[in-house]
Order: sequence, then structure tokens, then C-alpha cells
Amino acid sequence: MVQNKTLILLDHVTNLMKCYPQIKSSGLWNDVVSIHTHKEVFENITKQLDLIEFHDGDKLHILGKEFVSFYLLEKASKRAKCIITDEGVLSNVNIKNGIKINYHEEWFQGRAFDINSIDEVWLMDASVSENDKDIKIRDLKMQEVLKQKDFRERYVSKLECIFPREDCAETIKQICFFDAYYLQMYHCISVELEQYLLEQLADKLSGYDFTIKPHPGEQNYEKYRSVEQKIYKESYIPWEVLRFYEDGAPHEKRIVISYGASDEILHERLFFGDETQIIFLNKIYEKFSTSPIDTYNILPQLTKIYGSQNLYFPESFAEMGEIIDCIMKKQPKNIHDSFDSELRKNYEFFTEYYKKNWELKPSLVNYTTLLTLKGDHYEMVAEQKIYTQDGRFQFVFTVSFTAKERLRWYIARSRKVSLRIDQISCINGSEVFEVDLNALTYNQGEDSLGGYRNIMSLEPSVEFDLPCERADTIMISGEWQFEFSHDGLVQVLRKNVTHYNNHIKLLHGEIDERDVQLKALHKDLDERDNHLATIYKDIKERDNHLKIVYKKLEKSEIHVGLLIEDIAERDEKIKKMQEEIKQWKEGKIKQQQIPSYEGSFLHRLFNKNK
Repeated sequence: MVQNKTLILLDHVTNLMKCYPQIKSSGLWNDVVSIHTHKEVFENITKQLDLIEFHDGDKLHILGKEFVSFYLLEKASKRAKCIITDEGVLSNVNIKNGIKINYHEEWFQGRAFDINSIDEVWLMDASVSENDKDIKIRDLKMQEVLKQKDFRERYVSKLECIFPREDCAETIKQICFFDAYYLQMYHCISVELEQYLLEQLADKLSGYDFTIKPHPGEQNYEKYRSVEQKIYKESYIPWEVLRFYEDGAPHEKRIVISYGASDEILHERLFFGDETQIIFLNKIYEKFSTSPIDTYNILPQLTKIYGSQNLYFPESFAEMGEIIDCIMKKQPKNIHDSFDSELRKNYEFFTEYYKKNWELKPSLVNYTTLLTLKGDHYEMVAEQKIYTQDGRFQFVFTVSFTAKERLRWYIARSRKVSLRIDQISCINGSEVFEVDLNALTYNQGEDSLGGYRNIMSLEPSVEFDLPCERADTIMISGEWQFEFSHDGLVQVLRKNVTHYNNHIKLLHGEIDERDVQLKALHKDLDERDNHLATIYKDIKERDNHLKIVYKKLEKSEIHVGLLIEDIAERDEKIKKMQEEIKQWKEGKIKQQQIPSYEGSFLHRLFNKNK
């Protein structure tokens, strides 16, 4: 069965468009579709993508993870078999983590990505996979397949249809630096800083035959101005193509250098063996960058999979030079002198650089956060990754509120922003409730032109009350502008310092007032202590008196005990006397039988009666 193959290209990769005519005329695809994405808004891109139709039994291969990729996946998942195909950079080591980094919910009205829309992941080397068992992996075994001569020849013949050999005639140098463009794209580093690093690299490699190969997607060639003699001219041709066209092994030891895990380096190791010496400059570049260079944390994974043999991670250009000297079996220079020289150059460069154009660049890694008040503190409810670039914004936060809440929108982290909020909607199913924008509480917000609020804080936030009892979605839209200039940020910091100084003065006043109150309290406590001492003395005297009384009571108890015994004895005698009198009256005993009572009252009484 003949398959109908369609290739979809994105024209924002401008250098790729150089080979568009060859791709179209190669006959390798039945149709080639070019999507206009260069400096285009999402709405216009989606209109073009909606023209692409999918049918039952179709297969969609995705290379790359960006808006177009996710949009097509969502569109095709209901009908076609969707396959994520390894495009390099070990981006599919863990597909879920890759999607977490690249997928933005705001692109899709807050919808989370459905991982079940991916049917398979095709990897050139499945040993790199750390995916869950529910992700179906297909191992392409490219290293083994490319060793088959007939397959390799067929593969190269297809490459020649797109990249003619006559365009690849330039000799590949023994040492090659692979440059990338994402430092500029993500605003990790300025052009001037990147140009300086290229100059330092070229200076350390000046004793060798080397070349610098720009990324095929590179658009800013101004940074190569001082090293243009070393630039590989046909940069749109992939490194892998040049290596496939290479005859034999012209270099005993090839050295490739980059600051990140580029496709070229990974494929160099995967396709062409382990003898290539690989030097990563990420530790050097990160000293000059606002964000981590190894965004995907690929380098540790690369080492884990392929081992550390022939991998180097210098922390300075001086150390890099020493590594290359050792590889090339050349007497290395004194590394201490080289390192000292490098430090002096860095110091001189930065001194001039910051005097001239210090500025805080936008960062790819920033977040906007929604929080809710719980007791005396705020807790995070939802968060989205943002790119701090001027323009319109619309954020859709998925929430689960079942009561009226006090919310704080933490706009961005460590950024100076002016914004105009056009709408805050709280949605519960089909019901929509609008927040009163006049009731918003800004963190150090000042009125500005055009309805903007100029927030004079590097921790910008807005607080508002939920206008409804229940909500499943919070949508915030408007327009914002960020301040990155040195003067603008200094102004904010000075205002913050003034604000905090005034706050400190108020605190000092409160502290002085509290000191006075504490002195009065101490006086009261002293008086209370004296009063308590008097009370304690009285209590002690009463205790002594009670002891005396207690002793008297003890003696009284003894006396009473004796009296009780005496009374009991007398009672016993009286009972005995009464019994004897009774018997006498009854005649049971005679008078002489009670001699013991002679002289007693009864004895005298009886004798008197006689």
C-alpha cells in the first residue's frame, strides 16, 4: 500500500527555508506545507493549522514540542495515530517532563495536556528512555541500522536530494564549536556577552585549526562579527549530513565543543562512535547567563547513558585550553597564568559592560501565581509559567472554590511591572461573575496614564474578593509592561528603600511608645512586688499562729480523750450501782452484801430509813 506523505514546515526557522525548494522537488513527500509562523500571532497560526485535515488511519509524526506540535496533536488525536519522534537533545528521555517544560496551558484556554493523545514515542536509542510503562516506546536502533551498508547508502542518497554534495564541499575542521540560538531566544544572555564569550573561545583555540558552526535556526549573525573567518558558511546544512558525506576518518581525534546538549553532539556520539572528544562549556556560560544552560538537565543523563569517557566539563576557558592541549598531545601552557589572564579580561570587560548598558533581561523561567487567604497567611491555588514580555496577557486559572475567598494574584516574581487589568472573571459552570476592578488592592500601586497601575515593588501583586460562593475558573486579562532598565529598577529600589525607611521610623516611634509603657509597667510590677512581699509576711505570721493553735488543739484533743475515758469509766460504775440497787430492792441481796458503799450517799440513805 502506497502511503501519502505530507511534510509540515514552520517558516520561523528561516535557514530551513533555504532548502525548501529542494525539499519540495525531492519527491520524498507527496506534499510539503509551509506554515507561516515567523512573527505571527496564535490566531493566524491556528487558522492555517485548521486547514489540515486528519482521517482515520492517518499517522502524525511530531518532531519538536511547541505550540504547533501540541495544537496538531490535540486536533489529530481523535482520528490519527500520534507519534512523538525523537528530534534530538534527548528531549524524550521522559516525555511527561518534556511536555511539562514546553506545554503552556494558556495556549489552550487553561486545558491540561492529555498524555493519552500520544500513542507511541519513537527513539533513536531507547536506552535513553525513562518513561512510564504506560508510554509505548519504539526503539529505532539507529546506531545498529546505520552500520548496514545498503541502508546507509539509501539514507545518504535521500539526503543528497535535499543537501547537494557540492554545497557541502567545505572541509570539516578537526575542532568544531556548535553554537546554539536559544540563549538569545530565551533572553538568557545579551548579544554583547555572547560575542565576548565567542572571542574568548576563539582566542584559546587560536593555535589550532577549528571552525564555528552556527545552529541552522540562527538569525543573529552580528555576534560572529569578530570571529567571522572561522564560521562555517553553509550553516543551514545539519552537522550530521556533513559527517555522512565525509570520506573515511580524516582526523585521528575529533573534538566537538558546545555549551549545551545539542543534537549534533548527541548524534556524533550515537551515529559515529565513542572516539569523539566532547567538551561542554555549560559551567563557563552559566557564569554569564541569567538562567541555567542545561535547561532539560540532559548532561547528567548523557553521562549516565553513554559513560563519562571522552566527556569534559571545564570551568574556565583556561581549563578548556589545557584539555585540548592534552588531547592533541601538545605541551600545555601554564594554566595558572592563563587563568589569571582570563580573570583580568573578565573583570575589564564587565567593568565597561555594566557601566554602559546594565539591564535585567526577561527570563523564560518566571511564574504568575494565584493564592487564597487561609487564616493569617496566603496559600497557593494555581500557578502558570510566563514570559515577561510587554503586551497583552490572559491567564486562566483552574480552581475549586466552595465559599467566598480573599485572593491574591502574585503577578510575577522579582519584576517591575505596570499593568492595566481589563477584566477579572470568576466562572462557575455557565455562570460568570465579574470582580469590581475599582475594589482591587494593589501592592504599592500608583495611577499612571492610560488606566495603567505602576507598581513600585519588585513583588507586584493584586488582592480582591471572590464575588461568588463557588468558582471553578478564574480568568484575568489585560495589558502589561515590564521595566528592565538600570535607571527604572534603581528608581523602584529607591522608592522601596524610602517606603521601608518610613515604615522603620513608624516602628521606631511605636518602639519608643512601648518603651514608655514598659517603664510604667515595670513601676507597677515593683509596687505589686512590694505589696506581695507584705502579703507574704502576713501569711507567714498567720502560718506561725496557726501552728500554735494547732499545737493547742493537739493538747486539747489529748485532754478530751482522757475525759472521755474517765466518763466511760464512771458510766460503767453507775450502771453497776444501778444494777445492785435493783437487786437489793427485789430482795435478791441483803444490806450487808454492799459493804463497799458504807459511808456513801446510798448507804447513809438506807440506814436512815431503817
